[in-house]
Amino acid sequence: MNLWRDRIRFSSMAFSPDGSYVITTSKSADQSVQSWNAQSGDLVANLLADPKGMTKVVFSPSGKYFATGGARGKVIVWDAVQQQPLVECDGQSEEIVDLAFSWNSDKLIAASSDRTSSVWTTPDGKHLFDIKDPRILIKWVGFSADDTMVMASTQSSPTGIWSASDGTYIGKIESMHCIAGFLADRSLIGLADDAENTLLKWDSSDGEFHELWPRLQGTPVAVSPDGKYLATFLRETFVENERKEVNRIEVWDLTSHKKIVSEDEMIFKDFHFNRELNTLDVLLYFGSVKRLSLEPKAPFPAIEPSKTDPLVLRTWTDRSGQHTFEAAMVAFNGKQVQLKSSQGKQVAVLLEQLSTIDQQFVRKHSASLKEEAKKK
Repeated sequence: MNLWRDRIRFSSMAFSPDGSYVITTSKSADQSVQSWNAQSGDLVANLLADPKGMTKVVFSPSGKYFATGGARGKVIVWDAVQQQPLVECDGQSEEIVDLAFSWNSDKLIAASSDRTSSVWTTPDGKHLFDIKDPRILIKWVGFSADDTMVMASTQSSPTGIWSASDGTYIGKIESMHCIAGFLADRSLIGLADDAENTLLKWDSSDGEFHELWPRLQGTPVAVSPDGKYLATFLRETFVENERKEVNRIEVWDLTSHKKIVSEDEMIFKDFHFNRELNTLDVLLYFGSVKRLSLEPKAPFPAIEPSKTDPLVLRTWTDRSGQHTFEAAMVAFNGKQVQLKSSQGKQVAVLLEQLSTIDQQFVRKHSASLKEEAKKK
């Protein structure tokens, strides 16, 4: 089996902090917890076969441990070097929806579908306390920068804060929801609770908010560990003055606000940035993984001269939106588009290199090209 080539139904995945291997979980009993080579995608080992399967995995910031959570509340802390289980944490009985280690890796929090979250010490698995609120379903959990507070969010309402020592309720981060993750300085990234879709960062040490990006397009879903990239999700957009569902994942440079990559039809479960490979790995809804390269795109291939024919010219734009040229489509083989300029120069372009509107144009008119070829 291969992580990048085969369609395997994973429930979650996480990269080791050094980026060398990936741990995946699955609701399938024989693939409950598996280890993979991050670069080649080859299976390294089957680590656990659980009859009920596993749903979540997360690494500790230190890289010493990882934790897995199961469909029936089973939470296991693992030795990340030996890839062996250390302890099973008691206290949960329903599906685990999120996991997070403290920054110093000595605590673990797990959120369950039964609307409770449990906190344990690691690696011994000693139960400290539970957070219970029957009104909300927690979907994200984490720790403050100094590890004195635990945070929990529904992703659609203000984030709650509790003491990390005894679970005493402290309050809410009233102005932020849709948590995307943490920057390198441990400040929290999310959307402001306003009509402008403003991206904020929140410093837990002083409680201050800082505006990063007013009128952000889409919903922030992930931030790279070094704070360089932000991934966003856009469900709908307007195409030729009509609203269309696109399910678009876009990756941006968080400093320059420049778009790095855009991909449509990405119904996702989770995201993971890999700094060593400079990729964003997207866990899709049906369980398979798609890798998006964040390397700068090469310009369009050099154009070779050819004979001229009568042409219908239009303006073509590449996926980054930075390059345009005038040409007509003369052929399409399902992957590459053959374009010809008015001077008779031709270029073969991968369909995925073109803008979304141009890709739609190609698909719409490819049938008529085949009919014209038959007539000739």
